[in-house]
Amino acid sequence: MTALDTIIGHDSTVSTLQRSIKSGGRFSHAMLFNGPPSVGKRTTALAFLQALHCRSRGDDGNRLQSCGECPACQRFQQRTHPDFTYLTVEEGKTRISIDQIRALCHFLTLSSLEGGWKSALIDDAVFLSEGAANALLKTLEEPTPKTVLILVTERPGALLPTIRSRCNQLRFSPLDEASLRAIILQQEKRQERSLPTEQHMKRVDAALFLSGGRIDTALAAVRDENQMELWETFSHAWESFTITDLAKMNQLAEKWGKETLFPRIMRFISLKLFHLLKQNVREQKSGIEVRRLIDLQKASHNLRDQQESYNTNRRLILESLFIRIAMIRNSASNR
Repeated sequence: MTALDTIIGHDSTVSTLQRSIKSGGRFSHAMLFNGPPSVGKRTTALAFLQALHCRSRGDDGNRLQSCGECPACQRFQQRTHPDFTYLTVEEGKTRISIDQIRALCHFLTLSSLEGGWKSALIDDAVFLSEGAANALLKTLEEPTPKTVLILVTERPGALLPTIRSRCNQLRFSPLDEASLRAIILQQEKRQERSLPTEQHMKRVDAALFLSGGRIDTALAAVRDENQMELWETFSHAWESFTITDLAKMNQLAEKWGKETLFPRIMRFISLKLFHLLKQNVREQKSGIEVRRLIDLQKASHNLRDQQESYNTNRRLILESLFIRIAMIRNSASNR
């Protein structure tokens, strides 16, 4: 379990939570952690709640994170702490049910078995059923003393306005590359992997490019040999796309048009175009170049959707995109 002071990339949010701990309980009884998927919302929520339950932290508030070693921390990490409950969509279901919420609300009214806080985490809160959401309102309106409830969601706008208004909202932003790199290296250190080589750091950089700011995607990518090899081959081909070498682009379209490779290649194209677009905007390139990139990005998304819906020929889609990419690159090199 991650300690609060080791959370990377959300310094402002962590500082807010640490001040809450130091206040001795003078903070909102209900919090809403919202932001993009896989940026650390759940991890931060659990670190904060574990710190509240930690028995070795001390009552003076000088230690603002859990020790990770006391019996309370051990039980929390094993999800067996009697004063904490975790709630999400049950396996085989599509919604958090009203019965789950009623049980949670009852749990929060009971006295603490360890003489401290009672806490609950509702993960994927956007999946609260209408009945469950309404059942939760009374607990939000009339909280039991020394209880804290955290809701985690990617789409706060999908929650009832009355729920949002009764929660202190903490916004989590996408992680930048420096934060993601630090998280990957932190994870590898915990797993006692050998020191990263120059070649491995190149793989980490590639994983960051592919991650879209998501922790889970970055960690999966850096461990995926096949994806890393495909990305390296694709990146080399991207740099060599030229309108005078149609035969090579046709060969690549034939090779990468296979059902198992096509989705990844389409994602690679989207990421490359997005990166190039950001670069052009940052460097204040001409509006014509930016417009062409935007149009090509839209075209790639439309072609992908058409393929999924109507089983359009994958090779022809890639050929079309490769030619347009080559034309844009050729235009840029002639400026």
